[in-house]
Amino acid sequence: MTFQEDGQATLDWVVGYLERLRELPVMARVEPGEIRRALPASPPDEPEPFAAVLRDLEEILLPGLTH
Repeated sequence: MTFQEDGQATLDWVVGYLERLRELPVMARVEPGEIRRALPASPPDEPEPFAAVLRDLEEILLPGLTH
């Protein structure tokens, strides 16, 4: 993907997040340390597609946020 496509994907994610914000739980739904355990111990040796970053944001980080 290009920088512009990645930027559009980010904007689309933010718009989607704001549209469903009222549906998200107010408090985080993870146990202490759960997010850390879901993340790799070290950064990847090779670049990842930006779609993988957005997927991690959605699947790993978002559940740990207090809205």
